[in-house]
This record gives sequence, C-alpha cells and structure tokens, in this order.
Amino acid sequence: MNSLLKYAKVCQLVEQNYVDSVSYDTLCTNAISGMLKKLDPHSSYLTPKQVKASNEVMRNGFDGIGISYTVIDDTLNVIQVIPGGPSEQAGLNVGDKLIYADTVPLTGHNMSNDVIQKNIRGRRGSVLQLTLLRDGKLLKKSVKRGHIPINSVTASYMLTPKIGYIMIERFAEHTTDEFEDALKKLKKEGAESLVLDLRGNGGGYLMSAITLLSHFLPAGIPLLKTEGVHRQLSVRFSRPGYQKFTNGALIVLIDSHSASASEITAGAIQDLDRGVIVGCRSYGKGLVQQPYQLADSSEVRITIARYCTPSGRSIQKPYKNGEYLKTDTIANADSLKYRTLMSGRAVYGGGGVSPDVYIAPDTTKLTSFQKAVLKKQVLVKTSLEYYVKNKIILEKFKDCKSLYDSLKIEPVIKGMEQSLLGVGIDYSSDEMENSKPFFTRYLKALIARCVFGQRAYYETLNIESEEVGTAVSIIEDNDRYRRILGEIENNK
Repeated sequence: MNSLLKYAKVCQLVEQNYVDSVSYDTLCTNAISGMLKKLDPHSSYLTPKQVKASNEVMRNGFDGIGISYTVIDDTLNVIQVIPGGPSEQAGLNVGDKLIYADTVPLTGHNMSNDVIQKNIRGRRGSVLQLTLLRDGKLLKKSVKRGHIPINSVTASYMLTPKIGYIMIERFAEHTTDEFEDALKKLKKEGAESLVLDLRGNGGGYLMSAITLLSHFLPAGIPLLKTEGVHRQLSVRFSRPGYQKFTNGALIVLIDSHSASASEITAGAIQDLDRGVIVGCRSYGKGLVQQPYQLADSSEVRITIARYCTPSGRSIQKPYKNGEYLKTDTIANADSLKYRTLMSGRAVYGGGGVSPDVYIAPDTTKLTSFQKAVLKKQVLVKTSLEYYVKNKIILEKFKDCKSLYDSLKIEPVIKGMEQSLLGVGIDYSSDEMENSKPFFTRYLKALIARCVFGQRAYYETLNIESEEVGTAVSIIEDNDRYRRILGEIENNK
C-alpha cells in the first residue's frame, strides 16, 4: 500500500471514528512535526505565527511602541525604553506600570505574552492610548507606533584603553553592519585588541557568520565545509571587501549555549589560529537547516547538510532518533583530536568547540535558593522598585563603573528580602549570606540597566566576569597569548 495513501486512510479513520472531535489540520500538523522530530534535533515545523516571530527577530524587527517589559505581580512593568523610539518620545519611563492598552486591561494572572503583544503592537503610524501607573498616579500617554529594530549587537564598549568589547546575541540579517558600526566606534576610542562575546548566542544565518569571519581573516581563506546526501561538498571562503580587523589580538568568549553560527565562528578562528577561545565547551550543533515555506505560510526547516570546521572536525553532538545521546565526548579525546592549520596545535571535535582556556559556567555554581530567586524574578522586581524610589540619586552616576563602585547595596538587599517573603521562598540566614555576592552582582547590573539602558546590564556584569577578566589578562600578556596560539613554545 502506498505510504501516502496509508497516511490519508489513517487520518480519515481517526477523523470519522475517534471518541472526540479531531481536526484533520491538527492531525496533519502533528504528523509533520513528529516526522521531522525523529530525523534529528533541529529539523522542525513552524506555524505561520512562529515564522512571523522568527522573521521579526532575524530580519527587520517589528512595528510597536519601543519598550522591553516583564510581568511582575500580575502587572506589566517597563524595564527598558528604547532610545529615540515611540515610547521615549511619548514620555514613558522605566518603572512605569502599564494598566490599559486603549480599553484593554494589561493586568491579571492570565495575561499571556501573546495577548500583551497583540494589544501593544500594531500598524506603523497608528496611535495607542496607554494608561499607566507612575508614583501612585494614573497617567494617560498617546504613543504613535513605529518600526522597532531588533539589534543583534547588544553591547560594545572599551574594557581598557586599548581593548574593545563587542557582544553579539544572534547572527541576523544586519549583524555584519551592526558589528562594523561598533568596531569603527571602538577603533576611534583606541581599540587595538578585541574581545568578541558569543556567550548565549544560539546562532542564526550562516552567511552572517561568514561575513563576520571575513573581518578577521584575509580574503579567500577556507572557513567551513558543508556536505549532505543531496548536497555536494561545498567550501565557504572568507569574502573580500571586509577585513577590518585582521591583525589585532582577538579573544572569543563561548559557553554551553553558543551554537550553530557561533560555533562556526569560534571553530574557524580557533582552527586558523586567528584568536584564543575562552569559556566552556559550546553546544554542539553542526547541522545546517534550510527553510521551505508551505502554501499556508507555515514553514519546514530541514537539515540539509553537516558542516566541518577548516581542520575537518565536526562539532555535532551524537544523536539518535532525533534526540541527543548522553555521552562524554571528552572520554575519547585522542580519537577526536585535530590540528590547527597554522601552528598545528591540538583542537578537539565530537561535540561542540572545546575552548583553549576553560572556565566553568556560572550556572554550575548556582544553588537551589539562587535559582528560585531568579525564576520568581525577585531581582528584577527589587531593582525596578529601588530605581523608581531613588531615580534622582541614581541618575547622577556618570557611568556603570562609578555606579558599581559607589552603590550602597545593603538597602537593595533588604528590599529583596521583603520580596522573598511575598513570593514564598524560604531560606536560611546562611543561604542569604553566602548568596550576597551573587545577588549584589546581578542587582547592580539590573539597576545599571534601569539607569543607562540594556548595554549597561552586560557592561556591569562583565566587571566581575571571570571570562572577561581572563580575556583581558591574556591580551595584556602577549607571550601567553602567543603560546596559546602555538606561535612560541611553552616553557618546559
């Protein structure tokens, strides 16, 4: 019996005989999703709504009012107002609580993100009437919706007078343009070396990774190879016309959430001895997906090829029946050993990019108490409340470093302890005392975000980041940098 006829027959039998009512469209969608899920961990089906959301993030952004928000205690709180955006022009502030969008209430425990976005976003040029709560008073603001870009470069600044820092959150359509703008600005400020932060970057467009790599390497250098049963071997080369940072010292930060295009970037830089990789082993996604749009605007993303880094190593974690296997890739390190193309130093494949300098991720150090505090958004609530009450004082700080050094954290911690009682998190005095350094770091970062914007959150966290501190120390010790890259021999 023909397989497609068999499938159609089963769907018909279910639709006509199942104990409850069943939609044929639902059966078809579930069948497609299940089929793709069994192929590998990354082939997938996206509904039209999911396709739209994905395209907003990866391409042109969306039409809206230009805020970031979070729901705390069943109320929508503004945590960021995008500079120059519609909300800033209308006079919205960080800490405002949004109560109504036109006549639709934005409060309540059942308020989903989908409902919030449906009522806040809208056609460019249309006007949204917001009712908000500020300093205990209800205010009304008219906001004319506009285009809101979603930037992939989320932070860039000078770590030292000669070392620049750029964080890339995803590889999107305009990532290269954003990187070039950030790099140009840092060079004007004196940057001779660069820390490229790909921690938490889950990937994105392959060509964005290729063009980014082209800034660090001469044109015509092989960057990766892709091949599949239905795809001939293809080699991607660094592209001419970029090459804006081919000589300065380069550190790339990765973690267990750095995946796909991030791993292509880190793997190529490592294989070609262009820079030093710092952090922990990356995710291990070495599969390439191709999107195919269906007639109803839904989409299937099918894995069409595997890719290898310039040395020939695969970074794909082992999987079976669409699920990752729980294996220790380090156990067979000798069989997964490769050599870089310039110095011949050892690098490893078999499941992610293994860094040159390993640093355990922060998440391995979290206690159950700290995880509960993060999950309940107690730190976000505490930082917002503190900012609103102390806005005049906080806005006198000139930069993140001065705020970090001078902010008296004891009153903030006291406020957090009050919030903990409200959400029912039990803890001992020892747990609180041991957690204070962790809470202090993140509360200062969240308060800095309230004062200076999103970039300040990462800049403040990086003040005590072990990865960032290690990157700076490696760059400032040129002999150590060159030894890691195999340019000079290690002392014996």
